[in-house]
Amino acid sequence: MRRLSYPGDGWFEVRELPGIRVHVLSTGQFKTISAKLAVRLPLHPPAVTANALVPFVLRRGTRRLPTSQAITRALESMYGARVHVEVGKVGEVQLVEVRGEAVADRFIPGGVAGSGQLESLLRLLLEVLYDPALQGDGFVPTYVHQERELLRRRIEGIINNKPQYAVYRLYEEMFRGEPFALHRLGRREDLEAIEPGSLFRHYLEQLVPRRAELAVVGPVAADEVAGLVQRLSGGLAFVPRAELADPPPCQVDREPEPPPSGWREVSETQDVRQEVLALGFRTRVRFRSAQYPGLMLYNGLLGGFPHSRLFVHVRERHSLAYFAYSRLEPTK
Repeated sequence: MRRLSYPGDGWFEVRELPGIRVHVLSTGQFKTISAKLAVRLPLHPPAVTANALVPFVLRRGTRRLPTSQAITRALESMYGARVHVEVGKVGEVQLVEVRGEAVADRFIPGGVAGSGQLESLLRLLLEVLYDPALQGDGFVPTYVHQERELLRRRIEGIINNKPQYAVYRLYEEMFRGEPFALHRLGRREDLEAIEPGSLFRHYLEQLVPRRAELAVVGPVAADEVAGLVQRLSGGLAFVPRAELADPPPCQVDREPEPPPSGWREVSETQDVRQEVLALGFRTRVRFRSAQYPGLMLYNGLLGGFPHSRLFVHVRERHSLAYFAYSRLEPTK
């Protein structure tokens, strides 16, 4: 067993299983059991778009529960448990996540301490990721086509939130030529080439052979969780294998050639009533650096706190902006 420090009242206990690394924080502080199952994938085109589409297709149905309606009924039978999928980005790593939450056994009507709710939650998370509903030689075509269109709308909708869009465009320009410039949802131009068969092959070649990370927090024991995962994995259609190496969280920064003025300015014009100004600076300090705590404090004083200088002076005293803040990207 290996212990990892946790910034709370306990410790994460780690169990290494074939294809899955289990992290458990046993605590009686909560009445619910929270679990997240995640797979780390390299962030590069055109795989970034297929990676982003996979979890939404997986959430549509499993072999045991082949429709969204069947999954919803199963969650209702677990006293209103919840299961969500998401795609994220940390540095140059793309995350495919399946997370869920269920009330612990001893807090349900007439319940006592046990593993019924825990087992049901873990079973559903594992089935969503490794036992999907299939049709023919791939995913269910209806699910793929519908989720592909929804993903297209999500990508096209990025522009509707102007502050977030400005930061997204800033990252595109600052990290041009680096994987970090890619959006976590992928690229619209990649969608047309994705079909049920090709997406299923991508799932088998890229997601299944990579190690999964399972984190569980609640009134549960590490050995209990590891035992359940090991037993439930035997009934899955595709067992995680951990054959492919984990991608690194971020690459060594490649500093771009600075323009003669020391600045590079990019302007984009739209028919809007408010302008958004985004400034980006590369400090070459990441979260592993000894200077990182100082950079965090500086970011807070500049624009990370309600009493920060940007908020107090730019917004409050001079009324020059509707919002003013600063953010820190720890992986870059």
